[in-house]
This record gives sequence, C-alpha cells and structure tokens, in this order.
Amino acid sequence: MTPYNVSIDDERCHLGDVDPRQDLWENHVFLVRGRTGIGEDVTLFTGCYVIKQGAESQYVFDGNVHQTTLIHGKHTRAEKQQMHDNDFVTTGWEPSEHLLPGSIETRETGVGVAWTIGDRVCDDTPPTWCLRGRHGGIDLDIALEAHVPAFWMYPFDGLAETGVGWYEAYLTARGTIRHDGRDLDVAGYACHERVLLTREHEPHRLMGRGLYWQHLFDDRVQCWMMASPSAGEAVAHLVVDGETYAADGEESVSVEDLAYWTDPRSWLRVPVCWRIRVATEAGDLDVVARAFARAYYLRNEIKDAVHILYWFTSEANGTFTKRDGTVIGVVDAPFVAHSNRVLFETALP
Repeated sequence: MTPYNVSIDDERCHLGDVDPRQDLWENHVFLVRGRTGIGEDVTLFTGCYVIKQGAESQYVFDGNVHQTTLIHGKHTRAEKQQMHDNDFVTTGWEPSEHLLPGSIETRETGVGVAWTIGDRVCDDTPPTWCLRGRHGGIDLDIALEAHVPAFWMYPFDGLAETGVGWYEAYLTARGTIRHDGRDLDVAGYACHERVLLTREHEPHRLMGRGLYWQHLFDDRVQCWMMASPSAGEAVAHLVVDGETYAADGEESVSVEDLAYWTDPRSWLRVPVCWRIRVATEAGDLDVVARAFARAYYLRNEIKDAVHILYWFTSEANGTFTKRDGTVIGVVDAPFVAHSNRVLFETALP
C-alpha cells in the first residue's frame, strides 16, 4: 500500500515554529457534505483557528476561534431548483465568541494528534480522522477516511520561505450529527483543510467576486476548486475513479455565476447557481451547480477589512468527458459552494 502523503507531524499545531515577530494564521477544519437515511441533505463546516499577533500585526486579536456551521433539511427535487430561507446554525466568529490563546489544546498520542477545544475533540491519525463532542448545540461522532492522496499546494517545511503551508484532503464521512434533539445519520464525503499563513492576507484580493471554494462530491467524479477572479487566480484537483489530476490557471479552471438570489435575512444579492469548468490531461469537467439552502456569517479578524462568508448546500449536474470521448454523467451530485469576499474595507490609521 502506498503511504499516505500527510504525516502525523503535519497535523500538529505549528505555533512554536513561528518567529515571535511574525503573524500566524493556522486552521484545522473539516467540511462534511452528506445525506441521511431519510434523504436529508447536510452541510457541516467545523474546526478551529490559531491566530497569533506578530510585531505589527494585521490581526485584531490574538487568540483562538472554534467554529461550527450546520445546514440540514429535506427538499424534493422540485424544491431544489430554487433557494429557501432556511434556518441554520453558525457559531464561533462573533467577537464575543473569540477565545483566549491556549484554548485549543493539542496532544501527540504516539499514533496521532488530538486537537481539543472545549467539549469537541478531533483525533488525527492520517489517513483517518474522528470528530467527537459538542459545540454550538451540535454533537458530532463522525469517522473520516482519506480515499485519495491529499492535494498539496505548499509544503509545510517551506513556510519560512513562502509564508504559506497548505493542503486539502478528500475523505469519506460516516457518522452521527445530533442537533435539536434529533440524530442525523450522515454518510457522504468530506474535506480536511490545513493552512499555515505568516504572510499578509491581502484583503483587496477578495473584493468584487471574492473567493470561491467549491466541492463536487459525485461517487465517480470529485472536484476541489478554488478561484479568486479579482486576483486572476484559479486552481483545482479533479478525482476521476480514484485517480487525481491537477489544473491551474483561469484558462483551465473557471466558475461562472448564472443566477442570483436576494437573501431576505441579510438583504444581500448573492450568486446561487454556477457553471464550473475544469480542463485536465485526463479530460474536461463541465457541470452546473444550483444551491437550495444557505448559511452565512461575518468574519472580522483582519484590521482593515470585514469579510462575509456564505455556505450553500447545492447539487450539480453535467459531465466529465475523457480525452477518448467517453462521457461520465454527473446527476444530482452533492455539491458545496462557499464564498468569502470582503464586505467592506476600513481606513484605520
């Protein structure tokens, strides 16, 4: 068996590796997109953030964040053709919820790393992970297992030179989410993201259309895509029948907004339907994803900008066409669309 390309050392907290004069942003987060046995669609995003202020910090605070965001509900196929003003849970990013430094505890166990924050524990034993415990009124007991190698963008051992370390791991997910007195028996896919950042966030790069972080979770075709049209950047990793192919640049990776919705709670007009195209050496992905439920919140950890983040439970339809002309259909596949954009910039001295 080929060794997995994420080590136990990659999963530890890297706070001690950073020069005290430097900023640090480190995340340890999980996205789960699944369905229950009775046909409910579930989107869960949860994890923790270590934020350290350096000498002339870009950050508003020095501390930790514990986030849990949950969307779940049952919709007919017809109902999934339009957006709904659904209820959702999101907690962690409000200033009153920010935590003191050291609220996140990490412990190396010999076989992995345990991240503990409050009553929530994540056991990292790559290529497997386990989320357990309660936060924001949501209890988790979810087992996660990698089914393809992680997508490495920047190696962690290059942090001192590049100012960034970054990978995304695609996983299968199975377990229970307990919320509002109900047990949701979820099965589907997940993404584990790890980002170390000592360089500037550069919020102006997320003006305009901001940042797209999107996930296609079809059983034969999975796709992780991130694009920042304002910065002219796009990257994707496409998995077809267990084989992974990379794509880079706007000529190979594109996302087009096809329809908009005015959210009756936030009063914002947001894109809710997208065409995603990814060209790789193995073939071309062309799908349209449509959202039907959402969550949102503000993030204000950077001194000169306030961000608004949206999460959309969606489904995608389209094709992956191999270079030999073989077509794999993508039908009503689970999809997550996430947007992060600067809502406004401040002019602090």
